[in-house]
Amino acid sequence: MSQFDVQSLENNFLKWRQERTPEEKESDAFEVYSIEQILKHDDIPDEDIESGRTGGGDDGGIDGIYIFINRQLVQAESQIPDNASTFDLVIIQAKYANSFTESTLEKFQAFSKDCFDWNVNPDAILYFNASVKSSIKRFREAADKVLGGSRCVFKVHFYYTTKSDYEPDPKIIARADTIRRYITTQITNAIVEFEFWGCAKFVQSIRSSPRIDEEIQISNYFPTPDGSVVCLTSLNSFAAFLRDEDGELKTVLLEPNVRAFQGVANPVNAGIKETLKDPAAGKIEFWWLNNGITIVAEK
Repeated sequence: MSQFDVQSLENNFLKWRQERTPEEKESDAFEVYSIEQILKHDDIPDEDIESGRTGGGDDGGIDGIYIFINRQLVQAESQIPDNASTFDLVIIQAKYANSFTESTLEKFQAFSKDCFDWNVNPDAILYFNASVKSSIKRFREAADKVLGGSRCVFKVHFYYTTKSDYEPDPKIIARADTIRRYITTQITNAIVEFEFWGCAKFVQSIRSSPRIDEEIQISNYFPTPDGSVVCLTSLNSFAAFLRDEDGELKTVLLEPNVRAFQGVANPVNAGIKETLKDPAAGKIEFWWLNNGITIVAEK
């Protein structure tokens, strides 16, 4: 990590704090800053970010808990759908420190044992504040309703943020693996992911543009073991999805093809040509090898 990038993070955070949370102390401001960057692509407004904050006394080492079903944030007043394709539980701990520590993973581990053990009543846990208790209850209520369906892909995302410019110690990674194994014993189809956000990850996020969400009308969907979802849609719905309210193509979705002709010696085009000339390629559906949009039709 370059010293320039380390300083870039510091400058960006200080500027953000002055504009967004000048009244918060440094460590609390870094919590909000971290949550905002992590949820950047979900376009969460300030009041919804605040609703998921759990930091403070008796927080169990957790600064934020957010639940998404079908990529929509679930809050106390939210209506839980009967069917869902995706269920994401986001758990965040932010430390305004220069390194990752094993003690934070110990807190993640202790929290997980309380959160994912249905035999433990959240209201009976004296060392959790009201925000943590209500988040656990909201998660379990949603899980009871949604996760019984075989089509729902359930993921648990742990985020641990610091200003560190070093990778986490192997002992920290080992503790993360222990937490992952425990959760999958409680919910067998759970996909558990850990992300350690240090200086490099923050700088990458700061420099990235927010994701733009677009909706498409589907007729059916099929989840896959790797967490992907295959959706079926009509051509009319697909055509409508690609155009804006004025009927123009959404260029944010359909940018120019980078494989357009770029000279005789273009290595990508040359590679495609070699694949097509290969006698073994006759057994391969060539269009599977290329990304982008593929439409298969008889007419």
